[in-house]
Amino acid sequence: MRIAYLTSHYARASDTFIRNEVEGLRARGHEVLTYSIRREPAGDDEAVRREQATTTYILEQPLARLAGAVGWALTRRPRAFLQALALALRTRKAGLKGLALQGPYLVEAALLAREMVERDIAIVHNHIAENSATVAKLASVIAVRPFSMTVHGPGIFYRPGDWALGEKLARAAFTAAITDFCRSQCMLFADPAHWSRIHIVRC
Repeated sequence: MRIAYLTSHYARASDTFIRNEVEGLRARGHEVLTYSIRREPAGDDEAVRREQATTTYILEQPLARLAGAVGWALTRRPRAFLQALALALRTRKAGLKGLALQGPYLVEAALLAREMVERDIAIVHNHIAENSATVAKLASVIAVRPFSMTVHGPGIFYRPGDWALGEKLARAAFTAAITDFCRSQCMLFADPAHWSRIHIVRC
């Protein structure tokens, strides 16, 4: 299986649990392509530098490529793109800032969706479940491919509405929770019909 991994920042010294997961999937024969919204300094960590060298950083892409991805979505996936736009507006954080962020999220999602389609990526998996999970969720709609996520907490549980956690739990093919407590908190914001798709996967 060809899998995309998306986080807000990858790779960095503090995310060995994500890198171990990526390496574990690769060892099982899967092809894992890593994507990140932003890049953090690699420092002297060789493992971090190695992962960064093969990671696509969305905000580092030329404006022409980002605009081209939106054009691709509008011409090749017009209905799906409009569905993603409607979803973004419906699940956004209240206020002008929440509204303003939906434009960048959609552009980032269009780029990821194009990658998923053109590179035949079967699923995109997200870690942390906040802003980058919003991008994964929208890309999933545009690409008509599934997304999944790992919820870490605890921050998202203080503002579940701001991050549309319930909507993400409903749409995710599966959700990994890092502890029993994390799973129980996810269950608070998920329809009971979706509880069976929330699994404990410890870091």
